[in-house]
Amino acid sequence: MKPALYTKIQPKQLEKLLKCLHSCLDLPVSVLDENGNVLCGLGLSLSFCLCFKKILPRRSGGEDPCHKLHAEAGKRAMKSGNSFIFSCHANLSHLSFPLNSGRQQLGSILIGPFFTDTPDPDMFVDLSKRYSPGTRELLELYEEAKHIPFITPEKAEQISWLISYVFSPILSSGSSMPQTAAQNRTEETKGTDYGKGTDAIENAIAYMKQHYNRPLTLKETADHVELNPSYFSTLFKQSCGSSFKEYLNSIRIEESKKLLAATDRSILDIALSIGFEDQSYFTKVFKKYTGLTPKQYRG
Repeated sequence: MKPALYTKIQPKQLEKLLKCLHSCLDLPVSVLDENGNVLCGLGLSLSFCLCFKKILPRRSGGEDPCHKLHAEAGKRAMKSGNSFIFSCHANLSHLSFPLNSGRQQLGSILIGPFFTDTPDPDMFVDLSKRYSPGTRELLELYEEAKHIPFITPEKAEQISWLISYVFSPILSSGSSMPQTAAQNRTEETKGTDYGKGTDAIENAIAYMKQHYNRPLTLKETADHVELNPSYFSTLFKQSCGSSFKEYLNSIRIEESKKLLAATDRSILDIALSIGFEDQSYFTKVFKKYTGLTPKQYRG
């Protein structure tokens, strides 16, 4: 059966539009039909993705987990009528944009992968914990990550608007184009407008102060405030002037100063009680923030 999208646009015309988008954006771009199958795409064979798939477990029946995730994102975009940012299995960002004509769901456009924040070691630590790659595979991913495109959250919003303008004339018969992420943000992008993200950041800080005494991650905190991790990282730094990890460490160090002054607990015991995994790293961070070692601070 012919894909529903081809009732609105001819395959050659769609490929031409996609080529223009890819050329202008310099980002991987593909069009999915209403069932999540790829109709056409450009720039999809990124070396990072090819390396990552070597360590990504296959689903039963040999189904490609990446394809399934992209298909689900497209269906979700079509159902909600809104574009949104989501993270893939490798913690990379993608933009999914619905192609609807009235109530008819025709397909979706997938942009990505890309970074919305500078990748840090925590990303690879997380991948290592989740997929247990060998040292060689992890180093290969680290090197290939340098070639992943980087765009700001603001540009992601502009891309969403651009797609809307490009496809609006094609899908306009009896329909209104979907709202972009800037107009009606969904779960992942809610709060990415820095002027309106205050509540989300305040909620995140409260959560950090409540759970600082265990191995708290950026992803867990982002999930708590219902933000895409990459967007949350960027928004947090914009709002607080420091990274998530730096802010979390400052909370831990302030608490450790109270314990050092008011108790005779060992430095190791204090380090473990405030979320550090060993005394050596705690001492290093403490000195960075106070100029003294914990022992010198205690006097």
